[in-house]
Amino acid sequence: MNYNIKQWFFEANAQWFGDTWFEISPARHEEMPDLWKFCSSEADYISRRDAIAYQDKLNSEWVVNLSVGKLIYTKFGSLNFNLSVNNLLNNRNIQTGGWQEGKFDYTNYDVNKFPNKIWYAQGIRVFFNVGIRF
Repeated sequence: MNYNIKQWFFEANAQWFGDTWFEISPARHEEMPDLWKFCSSEADYISRRDAIAYQDKLNSEWVVNLSVGKLIYTKFGSLNFNLSVNNLLNNRNIQTGGWQEGKFDYTNYDVNKFPNKIWYAQGIRVFFNVGIRF
């Protein structure tokens, strides 16, 4: 949403982060010939195999951003002032990326021994910009 009046500029927007997946690790998606030794049945084997090869999904979150600016004309050019506030709700639960750990526990085939690595977004960010045009 944009609004302009008498050289004042206002903008508000919301962004949705969703349908993002962890990068896979080749170690968890290759043949594991000894996996069957740790399983008591075929169903247990299939369950473990699917748990090892499962690709996790990152959190889905909203972000709200606001911006206000003013344009001032002078006889030498113009000045532009802009204040932007990103992630206004200070949402720190936004997972911006991640990957499955490259190491894998081949002795016990435990998927939780080396958990996924995750990046998180920063909280609220404020920017003030001044521009001169001549």
